[in-house]
Amino acid sequence: MPDLRLMIASATLAATVLGIGLPTEPAQAGCNQIPQQTVQTWRGFKGTVDTVFGRPDASASMPAPDPRDVWVGSSSCNPGTLDDKDHAVTVIFKPPHNGKPNVVVLTTAQNCSALSCDNNQSFLCVPAPESAIFVPPNTDTLRFRFPDTDDFFLPTGDGQPFTGPALIAVSPSDEPLPCTLATKRCQVWGGTTSLFACVDEIFDAVGCKTSRADLDPTFAHFTALPPMNDWQKMCEKFPSDQPPYCTNREPEVLFTVDKAGNVLLPVDWAAVLADDFGIPGKKKKRGVEAKTDLFKTKVKKKRIRIPKTGFLGSFTPKGAGWPSKPNFTAHSQGKWLVLRGDSDVSESVLRISRRELWQYECDGGNHAGQACDPDPDTEGECPGGGKCIKRSQPAYFACEKGPDAGSYCTRSSDCPRGQCTAGSACVAISGQPPPPPKSIPPCYTDLSCNNIDEECGLGLFEFRDRLERISGSQQGVGPVVIQKGRYKAKVK
Repeated sequence: MPDLRLMIASATLAATVLGIGLPTEPAQAGCNQIPQQTVQTWRGFKGTVDTVFGRPDASASMPAPDPRDVWVGSSSCNPGTLDDKDHAVTVIFKPPHNGKPNVVVLTTAQNCSALSCDNNQSFLCVPAPESAIFVPPNTDTLRFRFPDTDDFFLPTGDGQPFTGPALIAVSPSDEPLPCTLATKRCQVWGGTTSLFACVDEIFDAVGCKTSRADLDPTFAHFTALPPMNDWQKMCEKFPSDQPPYCTNREPEVLFTVDKAGNVLLPVDWAAVLADDFGIPGKKKKRGVEAKTDLFKTKVKKKRIRIPKTGFLGSFTPKGAGWPSKPNFTAHSQGKWLVLRGDSDVSESVLRISRRELWQYECDGGNHAGQACDPDPDTEGECPGGGKCIKRSQPAYFACEKGPDAGSYCTRSSDCPRGQCTAGSACVAISGQPPPPPKSIPPCYTDLSCNNIDEECGLGLFEFRDRLERISGSQQGVGPVVIQKGRYKAKVK
């Protein structure tokens, strides 16, 4: 089967005649580069998607093609065929902690009265034309518009939809909807409905394997985002600022987490960037800074520390990287975690990694076997004649002994009255597990954990148990909210 990029290209003429936008727009967000004409695809268990993010909001700076659109295509690894039947799209939001899964169905019909779940459960309906389902002629691809679930709950318009890990399934409209996927992964579903596509976990684009070792190293699961945060409304105006000015009118900042607990913060920079005249689509680069005093966990009232820039990333609104590495740094300032960088295009999704495999440890000296940082600014982490060397295999490190025993660490100073050594214990992927002692034998990577619902050790922070309540009864299914006063932002 041809891949989704070729299918999108072949569909361009038909879509243009029909006035329907296609995902051939330049990447419009991030830092440091003029947008590029690229289309990237990601491989799910069955089928491909052109984005790893579901976006609920339209874009003032990029009105067409609609950035909410998701293209689903067939994969040569596990091919599917779109026949002449109508198809429904089932989007299942799966909160990472203890929230209830929610099923949203998009249809080409004016209502969902003819549809029913394979387990008879209820679901939310997005009919035509809001569903925007479109199948280009002679192609095994389908486009739909990612739903804005904020509209289903009061108060509407508060910008708090379902967020977090999500699953996409495409099936014929005359068959039961695959709602039992709410409690199962695509790979182990076993249902009888014919699926053209089923995408939850994201796998390496090379090859067709679908083991845990083949998950994409950055985006291992499709994730639903909250709306873009408008930086102009977030940031404070200072007398020395140059236009465009900040307005400081945003009462809160919204972000979400993926299944692994990594922070995903979508940002619209356009209103604080001046046009770079003479270069289409290019903005003048501008420095930005934000800080927050959020705690590491709900229970442990300690501040978040980001040990290296390798824990930070900036991506397009569809999850692609930039042609060159953006300027994005972090440091601690009293009670604040301070993030700094540059932006010169309209939108991006900032990612803060919860855990990274660590590669360095002391060889010899007083801290032999403990984690160290080879950065020249941290010289002296291996006292007594030791050297900071690269391990043969990267591993997760954890504190051994002391008050922070079991906590994630990357250097000995992270473990008061203890040691930071390689290895940890497998814990449930559910948010807020208790700090574990090191197991015997310890785990070194997630592949050491036999259960797919476990991971090796804790992380720098835990937000999977801090997703907001929606509509009074939907606990832990919305975005994570940073209230005004818990963050500060500015431009330079």
